[in-house]
Amino acid sequence: MHVIVIGGGICGLSTAIELVQKGFTVSVLERSSFASTNGECASTVNCGLICSEGYVTNRSTQPQITTKSLKKMYLYSTLKTGSRDIYNDLQKDYDIEYEQRGCLVVGCNIQEMNSLRNGVENKKALGLEVEMIESKEGVKSKHNGLIGDNVLGAEWCPAGATANPRKSIRALTEKAKNYGVRLYPFHCVIDIKVTKCGNDEIKYNVSGFDGGNKGFNFGSDKLVLATGYSMKSLAMKVDPKLKSIINIIPVLGQMWATSPPHSSSSVIGQKKKNQQPSTPMVCAQESGYSWETHASTLVPPLVTHLSRNGKRITRHLYGKQAPDGTFMFGGDRRVIEDYDVSKSFYNPDIISDGIETNFRHVTELIPEIAKLGIQRTWSGIMPFCSDGLPLIGNPLKESDSFFVCGGMSSSGFMCGAMAGKLLAQGIANEGKFSDSLKVADPTRFAYENTSKI
Repeated sequence: MHVIVIGGGICGLSTAIELVQKGFTVSVLERSSFASTNGECASTVNCGLICSEGYVTNRSTQPQITTKSLKKMYLYSTLKTGSRDIYNDLQKDYDIEYEQRGCLVVGCNIQEMNSLRNGVENKKALGLEVEMIESKEGVKSKHNGLIGDNVLGAEWCPAGATANPRKSIRALTEKAKNYGVRLYPFHCVIDIKVTKCGNDEIKYNVSGFDGGNKGFNFGSDKLVLATGYSMKSLAMKVDPKLKSIINIIPVLGQMWATSPPHSSSSVIGQKKKNQQPSTPMVCAQESGYSWETHASTLVPPLVTHLSRNGKRITRHLYGKQAPDGTFMFGGDRRVIEDYDVSKSFYNPDIISDGIETNFRHVTELIPEIAKLGIQRTWSGIMPFCSDGLPLIGNPLKESDSFFVCGGMSSSGFMCGAMAGKLLAQGIANEGKFSDSLKVADPTRFAYENTSKI
């Protein structure tokens, strides 16, 4: 049985690798190159964070949260930790700079600290691997003394890890080749035709143009879309009613990186010869606390600006130190309405005030970074759903041959590897998906008029 996967990022390649191992013939169509060096592929230009807290091991406990929040915790603990394990295994055969270095989510006032404590309590009740650090000295000891004095404490996730995104997707590409996945770079899909045959059998015909502007035409028994922000437009070619079900909203994300520290720099944790720095990832709880407060006003959630008037409501930041000693951070997010999905994912137009504000927020937490300055910036379009949750599964219940894996917001690298693997397992299991994916079922939007922000 032949499956076409459209999209050659983390989600698409992971889906293809698992499907081949289940006995399917798989072709992956990618509109740019795999592990593109020009920023075309979203999977290659993120920060490479895997903020894993381990798997939920105690399902008999009901923490003090809503049922929906509990299901979200099941989902993300599975996706993040499963992806971490996939990258860990990948490191055994390929150098992807995988390192388990832990993650600090810092709090700077009483409200944020209380929010962190409640979160840690609920997570520990489910068996997740988290600890509460109640002093700035304790936080500094985890981050080689770089954390500033305005930090009061933090949630500590020892299982958090990082990897190099571009090296990771190159490794997945090589692994897919070795398993027999048919890879087609520079194959831009223009149209999808659905044909109904006898016995309710459905066939898909996927057509477009390759890098030499030559037409191509592929037929398949099953179809998977793993295309990020352009998923809605392609899904509507399968069935127009998917316009409201594939509820993808394009969000502009921006990142920056510092200069490498000099050998005489006071920055601790810079690269030593043949050794990666071991400073943990850093995130700020201010955004988490603020999102809880503004949950009803943000569509999609998890953004730092309101969707229409551009008002900033919170700082949001996350980042790490790279092997060369540079610091990479991001978090500035804005809804981009009416974005042309035919354009590249990569957006070279930087909104400078967002970068400058994010840099200032980071230096308030890690003052030494101010001495390094910003060396480079980049941005791209992230696929958010209006409720902030991904789309993993079958969006057309009357069909058992069309599937989607996307809407990962800013967590495509962090969650995408396991999302693709679980999707493939569900396809091989005749459409029966893992219980952890129930909250990510695309049909949750089937009866909602949510196609607009």
